[in-house]
Amino acid sequence: YIDGTDLEKIIRRLRRQRRLIPPHLAVHIVAETCMALDYAHQRRDAFTNKPLNLVHQDISPSNIMISRFGAVKLIDFGIASVKRHHKEKRDNKLRGKIPYMAPEQLLMGNHPDHRSDLFSLGLVLYEALTGHRLFHSQEELIAAGKNAKWLRKVLRGTKMPAQLGRILNRALEIDLSRRYQSANHMYIDLLQYLISCNETGELMEQLAEFVGPHIPPTTPTHSITAPVSTTPQTTADGSVPYLSTPSGTNHRVESAPLLQDAPDPVEPQPIPEPPDPPVRTQNFFTSELDEFDDEDDVKTVIDVLRISARNHKRRLLQGSVAVLTALLAFGILDTLQGWTPAGRWLSDRLFPPAIKITTVPPGAKLKLDGDPVPGETPVAIAKIAPGVHKLEVSLAGYKPIVKSLFVPRKGGIRIQGTNGNARTYIFRFSTDIAVTSQPPQATVYINGVRFNHPTPCSFSWEVGAPLALELEHAGFEKLSGFSLDTAEGFDQVDDRRFWQLTVLKDGYTHYAVKGLFRKKVYFETTPSSVAIVDVKTDQTIGYSDATDGIYLTAGKHELELRKDNFIPRRLTVTIDKKSPERIKAVLSRRVRFGAIDELAVNQNDVHAQVVSLKIGNREYLRNARTTPFELQLPAYSFTAVFAKDGYQNTEVKFGPRARSVQAEMERAKSILDINVLDGITGLPVAGAEIYINLVDSPQTGDTFFDQTGANGQGFGEVPPGRYLFKVSKTGYNKIERVVITQAGETSSLTFKLYPSN
Repeated sequence: YIDGTDLEKIIRRLRRQRRLIPPHLAVHIVAETCMALDYAHQRRDAFTNKPLNLVHQDISPSNIMISRFGAVKLIDFGIASVKRHHKEKRDNKLRGKIPYMAPEQLLMGNHPDHRSDLFSLGLVLYEALTGHRLFHSQEELIAAGKNAKWLRKVLRGTKMPAQLGRILNRALEIDLSRRYQSANHMYIDLLQYLISCNETGELMEQLAEFVGPHIPPTTPTHSITAPVSTTPQTTADGSVPYLSTPSGTNHRVESAPLLQDAPDPVEPQPIPEPPDPPVRTQNFFTSELDEFDDEDDVKTVIDVLRISARNHKRRLLQGSVAVLTALLAFGILDTLQGWTPAGRWLSDRLFPPAIKITTVPPGAKLKLDGDPVPGETPVAIAKIAPGVHKLEVSLAGYKPIVKSLFVPRKGGIRIQGTNGNARTYIFRFSTDIAVTSQPPQATVYINGVRFNHPTPCSFSWEVGAPLALELEHAGFEKLSGFSLDTAEGFDQVDDRRFWQLTVLKDGYTHYAVKGLFRKKVYFETTPSSVAIVDVKTDQTIGYSDATDGIYLTAGKHELELRKDNFIPRRLTVTIDKKSPERIKAVLSRRVRFGAIDELAVNQNDVHAQVVSLKIGNREYLRNARTTPFELQLPAYSFTAVFAKDGYQNTEVKFGPRARSVQAEMERAKSILDINVLDGITGLPVAGAEIYINLVDSPQTGDTFFDQTGANGQGFGEVPPGRYLFKVSKTGYNKIERVVITQAGETSSLTFKLYPSN
């Protein structure tokens, strides 16, 4: 029981008075609700310590209670759900009040999670600040889910402080990834807003004073008094005077507008409700209050069922007598015959047996001194003769349990190795668990407790008792994330690459568990982004140069590195405690080499030789190869040198992805030694200018070749071809001659000049 009222009643009452909750108190209420939600969302199972993933699913003003002393409580977890194992069938029924549902529940059909509660809490914050709901129907909520821009536009229209607007926008974000990810994050933002408003002190007391007039007294009292005018007297400065509150503190009422003056009294009236306590408000919210004055409560499915139950109460009462009579008759027969567990329990209390035996799992057969006992466990044995007896308990798939049973002539029955209570004994079947590891000699932890023997080892375990295994070995990461349900015969494993379970049924059910230790290995390859493939399964286990590495279990692995346009490469990787963390590898590709004459039209290979092939400064080619040919090369950058008689040596550079290399060979140049002599005296002519012109391409024009020196000689190189040589000097007649040059040859030419006079 909470001595207080809910937030919905407060909002509705203020709406009729055309008033709002002070913003800092509204934020405080929602912040306190965030703390309650965070506690629920973070709850863990007491036995497994795993998160329960509890979701309230019905966050609304009616489920937020405020006590008389200002404490905020979140109630009605009646439809809360826990997200179960992924294999369980989900319940897709809608729960909660539609105006406070998250759009993913209606529009996307998603199973609600903790972020759905935060969306609903954002709607509560909006209503507490503005006095009206953001959505009034399923259609409006669906429209908002389809049009996030419309929702943001509505929120901008509230004209609230930017910091508070950002909190609302994030809480009401349609995109789950952009919404608050925990109630604690939303609580911190709300608290920072209160700090920025200097509203962090004694908020609980302020809230208690504010909600006091809205909470009925614990013990109602009535008194008759003279009528009281509802029109306050104003002071000289025009402000409302201080009024006395139930707490005895004087306050100035600043934001409680009056609708109208009270009529003149004609008869005694009850004491009117005390005015709302003084609060500081800021006029930055807009609200359309009139249209919601007569708004009905929003009801959940549970509310409807409760109303329906009350409407049919009379009919149920009429039928209850007949049902109770039938149940009484059935109970008597069940007690005598033992049809149900309840009947057998009552029979045991009224007619106590000599001994009662229960087993885990149930359904076991009993033998007493070799004679079968009728029925299956849980079973009662009415009479046992005094003495020592052999009790055998057997169940298919489990080792039989054999106990000595001592029945004295006086006193209670005793069974070897047990502590019976009220003649009831519980026997748990056990199973054997064998644990191995790769590599062996690993330390074993059972439910967090170190086992005395390293792997390989084995132990007996009671069926149905929780079992969690961990393995530890020097040089490897600790293995965890394995639990075994021996009652159902299945395991729960975080990563099945590193745990193997074998169920053995040779006479009885027992288990073999193998842990595979692993190391994180980083592959560095050339080229990058190479697929790492397990040859045995032909499955890609990762890619090279990945920042998070690849887990490999202890032992040998046959791996293949694959990438398009490269030759696959196989690696044998051995993982042990000394194996390196990084593995480097280079893929190869086939490269075709060719050479052509750069001036030839037919583009035929000229059969040049590749005389050098270098990676940086290191020579890779042992013997020269004649084009065309193919060569398998690693994925590096190379420099190749092509050579052929009559052609200049050609150097070609190519990268790690090149598949074809072709050299365009330039023909070797002719070396010309030219002598210019005086035609009369035979002496060298210095300063003579020599020009050449390619006969087959006259459009190129004359090209300067050289100028003779003091010895009358000129020197130069020209590509093979037919050239027109022109030699001239002032005071001499110009001379021209056609010369044919051959690739790579050295020629000597003599020109005689005659004086022009």
